[in-house]
Amino acid sequence: MIKEEFAFINRLSDINNNAGVKFLSRAAAPGSHCPLHMALGTIKAIKGVSSLVVGMAECGYYSRFVAASPYGGSGELHYVYELDSSEVVFGCREGLKEALFSMDREGAKVITVIITCVPALIGEDTASLIDELKPLMAAKIVFIDAAHFKRNGYQYGYFGIIEQLIGILNNTETKAESQDGFINPSTASVNLFGAAGGKEFELLKEIILENGYEINEYSGGFSFDDLCRSEKAVLSIIFNRKMLKAGKALENKGVPYVNMADRYSAVDIEEGYKKIRQLLNLMDYSRLRKGKEYLLKFQQEIQKKFEGITYIATYPELDILPVAGYLCSLGMIPELLHVEEFEEDSFLHKENIIAMGHNPYITYITDRSKVIQTFFDPIPELSLGSCTGLKQNSWIPDSSLASLSSLCGFERSRELLSMILKTEGGEAK
Repeated sequence: MIKEEFAFINRLSDINNNAGVKFLSRAAAPGSHCPLHMALGTIKAIKGVSSLVVGMAECGYYSRFVAASPYGGSGELHYVYELDSSEVVFGCREGLKEALFSMDREGAKVITVIITCVPALIGEDTASLIDELKPLMAAKIVFIDAAHFKRNGYQYGYFGIIEQLIGILNNTETKAESQDGFINPSTASVNLFGAAGGKEFELLKEIILENGYEINEYSGGFSFDDLCRSEKAVLSIIFNRKMLKAGKALENKGVPYVNMADRYSAVDIEEGYKKIRQLLNLMDYSRLRKGKEYLLKFQQEIQKKFEGITYIATYPELDILPVAGYLCSLGMIPELLHVEEFEEDSFLHKENIIAMGHNPYITYITDRSKVIQTFFDPIPELSLGSCTGLKQNSWIPDSSLASLSSLCGFERSRELLSMILKTEGGEAK
């Protein structure tokens, strides 16, 4: 039970949008990057994409910690447009238009305009400006509203950029099909979105390749030309939830997707693999199903030990709602969860957790040293993520949880359970 001074925190059942996720404390230590930081970092990693940060001098200065040079290694431009005192009141449309014309003349091929807090506050209409400039410029332009006051943290800067870039792809080539309507693998490719690894991931790739498909991988270090190939694919497989919007954007262009990022239970994982098999007409995927047998056996061995364990989650990169749903099914009890973004896809996980009789507090943790002060005794037994105030053997370090992102499917779930078991004094067999 939390203390009265923290009663402003909403329970999961009360949250219907991102505004319902309240900060745990007003003072942030050490604080969070804003979406601008992540958006610019994402753009820098994509060859062929330039950026224009629009905002006050403070934002322009801050952006140079990410894009130290205005020139990228493959001809990209990373510029800043700083508003003057008049533009703060009356808007910067004309100046911004000239800046974009200038970047076009200098050879920028794709320009991402990053709007920060002040232009967002004054209602700068960037969308209409881009529509006006489209027929007048050779460069393609997209924009992202990276105003920090509209977001809890920084993650939107990542998945928002990928979504916008996919939106401007306009490949008119059709996907190859055989005469009977089935996919012809020899002329088809599959998109893999999100960094993943491990034996199971490599096995899945091996099976896809054995069936004659090419693979397009999108995690980091790709180019805009690489991204253009994604539109020609016959399927996208999502391994990182931050790439889910990329899958949806491509679905609007006729490329179906299977979301493996949110699947932790053996049943859900197998269902995802079945969809992949059906959509790609894979001849044999039985090797993947062996992971289900190992996971189910492991769950049977440890379920009694997990039943009734209370826990919190503090690690910001963990997609906690699908994880919490899985742990609830094993008898664990969520007390307080850090949620970075509550999006439309969060509702399914919300309903699942509540249906199992749990209604944890949901917050954005701004200072981990304050988390345990939130509770009366007894405090939760376990933390998914580092947590000051709990004994170190009662929390799973951030670095360990980060390693989960390099796994997928049954292997990832088994590794998560192994981490919890070791923290609770057991050992994985």
